Amino acid sequence: MALRQELGLQQHRYDQLAGQIAQLELDLRIDRHAHDLASEQILTLRLEREQLTQSVADLYQLLGATDASELVKRLQLDSADGRSFGYQLDLSPEYWDRLATGGELSLWVTGRWQEDFLNASLEEPEQDRIRVALRRGANGQALDGDFQLPDGFSPEALLIELLPASGVLGGARQVIAWDVASDW
Repeated sequence: MALRQELGLQQHRYDQLAGQIAQLELDLRIDRHAHDLASEQILTLRLEREQLTQSVADLYQLLGATDASELVKRLQLDSADGRSFGYQLDLSPEYWDRLATGGELSLWVTGRWQEDFLNASLEEPEQDRIRVALRRGANGQALDGDFQLPDGFSPEALLIELLPASGVLGGARQVIAWDVASDW
C-alpha cells in the first residue's frame, strides 16, 4: 500500500512538472512571436523616421534654410606657423537646434597634395580632404579646437557639413575658401 501511495505521489509530481514544462514552452513561443513582432515594428519605425527626416531636410531646402551663407554665423581661424591652426566656429541659431537633436557636424579642410610630396611618398593619400576634430567651446555656443596640416598638403577651403540624425542626404553644407577663412 505504501508503495502504491508513493507511486501515486510521484505520478502527481510528474504531471505537475509536465504541466509546468508545457506552460513554459507556450510562454517561450509567445515571447518569440512578440519579439518578432517588436523587431518588425522597430524596423518599420526606423524607416519611417528616415523618411520623415528626409522630408524635413527637403522642406529646409525648399524654404532656403540651407543657404550656404546661413550655416556658419562666425568663423575665426588663427595660425602661428602656417601648418598649425586654432579655430572657433559658431553656427546660426537654427542649426544649433538641428545639432542638438542628433545631427552630425563635420569640419573638413579640402585641398591638394603637392606633386613632389606624392612622388616621394610610399603610399598615395586616399583623400583630398582632412577631417578636423570638433569640440564644444567653453561658452557652449561655439565650437573650437586646433589642427595641424600634414606636410605636402596645400589647403584650398574649409567644408562645413551638418547632416541630419539619420544620415540621409539633405543636410546643410557650406564651403569657405581658404584665403578668406581667416577673415570670415
